Amino acid sequence: MKRLVIILGLVLLFVYAASPVTTAAQQSITITQDHIVSYFPDKLVFQLSANSNAKIQNISLLYRTNGATCQSAVAQQVIDFTPALNVDTQWEWDFTLSGVLPPGAMVYWQWEVSDASGNTVLTEEQSYQVNDTRHTWNLLTSGQVNLQWYQGSSTFGQSLLSIAVKSLDRMANNAGVRPSGQIWITIYPTAAELLEVDIHASEWAGGVAYPEYNSTIIAIGSGELDWAASVIPHELAHLVTQAVVFNCQGMWLPTWLSEGLAVYAEGDISSYYSDMVTSALDDNKLPPLRTLESGFSSISEEANLSYGQSGMVVTYLIAQYGAEKMSELLAAVQSGKKIDKALMTVYGKDTDGIEADWRISLGYAAQPTLPPVNSTHTAVPTMALWTSAVKPSSTPTTQLTLTPAPVNPTATTEPPSSSTPITTPNIPSKSDPASSSTIKSIYTLGLAIITIILIAAAVIILIIVAKRRKTSS
Repeated sequence: MKRLVIILGLVLLFVYAASPVTTAAQQSITITQDHIVSYFPDKLVFQLSANSNAKIQNISLLYRTNGATCQSAVAQQVIDFTPALNVDTQWEWDFTLSGVLPPGAMVYWQWEVSDASGNTVLTEEQSYQVNDTRHTWNLLTSGQVNLQWYQGSSTFGQSLLSIAVKSLDRMANNAGVRPSGQIWITIYPTAAELLEVDIHASEWAGGVAYPEYNSTIIAIGSGELDWAASVIPHELAHLVTQAVVFNCQGMWLPTWLSEGLAVYAEGDISSYYSDMVTSALDDNKLPPLRTLESGFSSISEEANLSYGQSGMVVTYLIAQYGAEKMSELLAAVQSGKKIDKALMTVYGKDTDGIEADWRISLGYAAQPTLPPVNSTHTAVPTMALWTSAVKPSSTPTTQLTLTPAPVNPTATTEPPSSSTPITTPNIPSKSDPASSSTIKSIYTLGLAIITIILIAAAVIILIIVAKRRKTSS
C-alpha cells in the first residue's frame, strides 16, 4: 500500500513540475503604469510599465476609436523593446502621418504582455476623450450639442450654441435630416490656429468636419457672428447628413446633394449665390448638375457657382416635395442605391430630370446646350476606422484574431468661399506576429491526457494489489 501511495505522489509531483503555468506564476506579471499622454495636435503617447518574475518578452498595444466603421477589428501595434524583468515602454500615435483625431473623439486601448514562462496578461480596456490640451476650454451643452471655445465671452459662446441648435432644428424640421449621438463643436479664434490642428486642411479652410466622429472644428473670432451664422450650420449639415447615409456598400451622397444640403442649412439662399447662378443661366454657362456628382472645381469662382447651384436645387426639392421626401432620398442612398436609382425611387426622376424641373421652375430651358466642363475635381472623402472590444483577462490567453485596420480619420473641409476636400493617407497598423498560444494549448492538453493515464494506471495497480492481498488472506 505504501508503494502505491508513493507512486501516486510521484505522479502528482511530475504533473506539477511539468506544468508550464502555475497559479503563482500566473500572477507574476504586474502592470504598474498604464496611461495615455496627449501632445495634441501632434500625437498621443501610450505608456506602460510592467514587471515579472520571468523576463517580459512580448508586448502589444491593442487600440481602437469610436469612429464610424464597417470593420470589426482592433488595430494592434507590436512594441519594440529589450526583454527584461522590469520594462518601461511606450508607443506614439503620430497624427502628422495619420491625420488628427478631432476633439470629442474617443480612444480605447489595452496591453497584451507575455513573459518567458509563457504567462500572458491582457489589461482592462481604458478610454480617453481627445481634446486640445494646450488651452483651457469653456464648455456649453444643449441636448446633443457640445460647444467649446477658449477666447471670447460667455455671451459669445451662448450665441454660437444658439446658432448650432437652431440649425439642427432646421435640418430636422425642414429637411427631414435628424442627427444621432453627441456632437462636438470646437471653436478656434483664427484660421491659422485651426490649421495648426489639421495640417492636411487647405490654407483657406474656415471649418473642418469629421463626420465619422460627429465632430467639427471651426475658426470664428469673437466679432464674427455673421460668419458663424453661415459656417456652423454648414459644418453641422455635413456631420448630420453623412452620418445618416453612412453604409457599408460604398454609396455616398453626390457632392451637389451633400453641399446643397449644407448650403440649405445656412438659411435662405443668399443674393450672392442666386445672382451668380441666375447670371450663369442667362449666359447659358451653368454646368449640368451631373458634372457636380464627384466634386467641385478647384477654381474658386467655379466652386462658388457650384455651391450656389447645389443649394438652389436642394432648396427647390425640399420646397416642391417636402422634408419627408428628402429623408426618404437619404434613406435610399443609405440602403445602397446609387443616386440616380435613389432619385427615381423617391421622385420618379433621375439627376437630369430633377435639374430639368428646377431650370423650368426658374423660367429657363430644361437642359443646358454647352458641353460638360472639364474642370479639376476633388476627391470624394471616405471614412473608415474600427470598433471592437476585447475582454480583459489575467490568465494566459489564446491568440487574438485581429484584422489590421487603416488609420484613416478623413475630413470634409469647408472654406468661406471655395473648398477642395482633402483626403489623408492610409497608414496601416502593423499586424500581430504569430503566437505560441496554440502550441501551449496542445501541450497542456497532451499533459492532461498523460496525467489521466498515469492516475488510471495507478488506480488499476491499487485494485490488483488489493485483490491479491484479499486472496492471500
